[in-house]
Amino acid sequence: MQTWNDLQEWWRCPRAWAYRQRYEAPYRKQAMLRGSYIHRGAAAHYLGEDSEEAVRAEHRTYTEGLRSIRSTPLERQLAEAEKALDEALPLLRRYIARQDPKEQAILVETTLRHGSIGGTPDRLSILNEAQLLVDIKTGTSPNVEALDHEGQLDYYAWLVRAVHGLEVPLVAFDIVSPEWLYRHVRPPRFERGAYIASTLQTVALLEVQPEAALAAPYYTWECGKCPFLRPCRVRDAGGDDDEVLMENFMPRTGREGEGSEAA
Repeated sequence: MQTWNDLQEWWRCPRAWAYRQRYEAPYRKQAMLRGSYIHRGAAAHYLGEDSEEAVRAEHRTYTEGLRSIRSTPLERQLAEAEKALDEALPLLRRYIARQDPKEQAILVETTLRHGSIGGTPDRLSILNEAQLLVDIKTGTSPNVEALDHEGQLDYYAWLVRAVHGLEVPLVAFDIVSPEWLYRHVRPPRFERGAYIASTLQTVALLEVQPEAALAAPYYTWECGKCPFLRPCRVRDAGGDDDEVLMENFMPRTGREGEGSEAA
């Protein structure tokens, strides 16, 4: 199943997309991990669970996973995980304290599938007798105009309609970052959502044969940030990128939808 995260990866680089179909990085950067913790805590809150205990449990699972991978620079990554936890918990408390008690969640981090594509919106709620689709963004200094332009929420609104037959009149980005804490609300653009769905369906045709994309990397300034830079360079030099991947990455056991985006 191809999702919004897969499409973003495809837009950045088909080769990175192909690698990501089989492998995932063994660790996450501090900001990404902080976002994962906030997402987990917010979901727990709307599911009626102990939000902070849910975050701490996710933190334990992550750090235990780090310790199981010999190629990971353990001390630095564990220190970053602790910092991410220390940053996430106060932000999560502030976010939960500002939630409208009248907001009632219908779906919380529920994976929606429509044929070969799908996704996992953070939540679908009822607020003031209207349905509201919410996605949390936790990046540092998020650019709301850019987020709006990309169309992630438009695709999710299209997906909710396609899967459940529900018309979502409003979508919202909940910005939860060290600098900002606010909600950006607008109506969905269903045409944009349908276009993204169509593009994803095209990408999904390659899912059964991701090797076809390995020959088509995009060499950009983002290469230095790509977790797959090392196997990519080895492949270009005629080496065995599979050996590098097996040594330094974890096999991907599930598809997107098992977790939320933390960007």
